Amino acid sequence: MRAGEATVRSGVVIVVGGGFSGALTAAHVAARGLGCVVVEPGELGRGLAFGPAAEGLLLNTPARLMSALPDEPDHFVRWLGCAPGAFAPRVAYGAYAGATAAALAGERMVHVRARAIAVERDGAAYVVACDDGSRVRGRALVLALGNAPPRAPAPIDPAWPEYRADPPAAPGDEVLVLGTALTAIDAIARLRGRGHRGRITAVSRRGLVPESYAGAPPGEQVPSGRDAIATPVSVPAELVARPSLRALIAWWRTAGGDAAGRAAGVRAAAPAIWRALPADDRGAFLRHVRARLDLVRHRAPPALRELVDRGRAEGWLDVVAGRVAAAHRTGDGIAYRIGAIARTARWIVDATGPDRDLARSASPLVRDLVARGWVVPDPLGLGAITGARGELGAPGVFAVGPWRVAAVWESTAVPELRVQAAETAAAVAAYVRA
Repeated sequence: MRAGEATVRSGVVIVVGGGFSGALTAAHVAARGLGCVVVEPGELGRGLAFGPAAEGLLLNTPARLMSALPDEPDHFVRWLGCAPGAFAPRVAYGAYAGATAAALAGERMVHVRARAIAVERDGAAYVVACDDGSRVRGRALVLALGNAPPRAPAPIDPAWPEYRADPPAAPGDEVLVLGTALTAIDAIARLRGRGHRGRITAVSRRGLVPESYAGAPPGEQVPSGRDAIATPVSVPAELVARPSLRALIAWWRTAGGDAAGRAAGVRAAAPAIWRALPADDRGAFLRHVRARLDLVRHRAPPALRELVDRGRAEGWLDVVAGRVAAAHRTGDGIAYRIGAIARTARWIVDATGPDRDLARSASPLVRDLVARGWVVPDPLGLGAITGARGELGAPGVFAVGPWRVAAVWESTAVPELRVQAAETAAAVAAYVRA
């Protein structure tokens, strides 16, 4: 190859992003007999959720519900050789996802270990430019870019060196964690696992932490006879077809069963409900309901919830309701104020969750896609506007994974994503064969 000449790889389908959603979608495409190139700098199947950054963390769902193959519910349990109710290590799940994708795809899937930096149209083909100088050409394009980093809330400056996703905390450092949901609990567990023993202050608007799975001994597993997602309480058909936020809240309060069962019922009907919910009600749901529903919908592994409860009892963890009203750098870190509480933290960990608003994405690739009109951001900041099969704003361009939250709401967890990967692959195959 001459100096300055780019390597060109070709496949019928290009998948940008090789986390769980991208790797499984590519594997299903390849299993349909189509050549597929995955552009992903890391190991396939891992992404942020199951990669090196998740070392020492557990899945928040029992193993028997985590099969990557919908038709083989015990696939992950057999692969790992664990108890069905175990909360397995996340890095082990990443290895499983990669191995499953490779086995499903065979030799029709090629992994380009690079980062996509631009996409162009060349006639009927798409050409992806990578940061290693290579270019990938294909007839269809799947965007599986996963979750973006959180957006630092004012008055915190993301350029501060103390603002870190994974701080190198010394044992006695004080740490401020933004958020109190599952991501925040993971951050607390990661700090304690590395020997941190200083005070941790975790703050969110309501100061609420996720519930745990009932009946599970701390650090162990859910009983094998108990469904960790709970027995769903069915949402009435008329409420699914013509929902309103007021009616949904009334149903929740009177439906009976436990909260986990009601959350499971809403989850099963979520795509239909979300599509039919009036726009104003969607906005009200995001402002007033989502945080409380997530406490039940996204429950914590027993070991992690026990860690939070113990930390609060022992005094090294303070969970605060409110927001950071003021913050500035000092010689000792960051001085901040939450209501009447004034403290100094050596490090700030942002665990508020991903910023799904593509309109303000910092990614040059995403910004270019938006500028071209191939990706249209959802007005509520939940991802991209997509068609029923994940279609984006250009022929043969599809989205899979968290970008589809705006259309179907439930688009971040394995039980939904494994189905979505197979269905997206079918839609892509239909497009290229039309």
